[in-house]
Amino acid sequence: MNSGELLAWAEERLPRLIDDVHAAVRARIGLYRDEGVVPPADLRASLAHTLGCLVGVLGGTEGACDLTVLDETGRRRARQGVPLPEVLQVHRIGCTMLWDLLADHARPGAVDVLVDLAGLLWRATDDHALRLTEAYRATSADLLVARQVRRSALVDALFTGQRVFDTGPGETGKLLGLPLDGKLVVVAAETTALAEESLVGVERGLAGSRIVSAWQLTPTTQAGVVSLRDDQYDTMLVVLREAAVARTGVSPLYRSLAETPHALHLARTALAGLRPGRRAVRAFPAIGGPSPV
Repeated sequence: MNSGELLAWAEERLPRLIDDVHAAVRARIGLYRDEGVVPPADLRASLAHTLGCLVGVLGGTEGACDLTVLDETGRRRARQGVPLPEVLQVHRIGCTMLWDLLADHARPGAVDVLVDLAGLLWRATDDHALRLTEAYRATSADLLVARQVRRSALVDALFTGQRVFDTGPGETGKLLGLPLDGKLVVVAAETTALAEESLVGVERGLAGSRIVSAWQLTPTTQAGVVSLRDDQYDTMLVVLREAAVARTGVSPLYRSLAETPHALHLARTALAGLRPGRRAVRAFPAIGGPSPV
């Protein structure tokens, strides 16, 4: 059996292979069983394109394959929220099952044919995976920037008390993911350079302790709203002390998001109470005296 005969057989077998790969992906990767994430028709279409491209590459007709479809698949999976490892796992499952199909059908004497095809298949597999990855990562970066811009705008609405499209502070807090049944504080840190974070990684650090927060960076200040349970205040202070590289003020605890503009003022007042150039965190003076931390 020569490569032409083997690939002609594989091309006739493609519809069945697409069905088999589709079923295997949904069986092995739980996320793809959720039709609300990736609709079955979407998955099937991308598999059909990928497998058709690979057979075309092996047959020397790869020029007929529109590789921009792979770019669009990578972008779409990023927008759908599918993790990149799962996207690439689908690609590997399809490539592996195509190879198994060819190897199982080839006659024992067709080792040379399989060796030649293997090199072509794995090179194409890598090239396709690279295109998927690059498109996915570029879109993920764009989505992250858009998310940060949106969150910053929502935080600004809380700080200014501005109603946006008749949305009050409570609804804005929900959009930011801030639990409404806890206590709140505002943290304000001065920037050490123009629009440069002085609490680097603070949102991630707080999230590691299951503390939800939302932040805004301006040319002179990095400020955030932090939602706390009763037992999380001291943990928050530890995270702030570890992250702070400049003067940082913390407002008193409060409960209503409508009080956020006033809390921001108090956090800035606490910041101003620290000596310029000092790397420190200071809570707004409570009744009975100041409370530097």
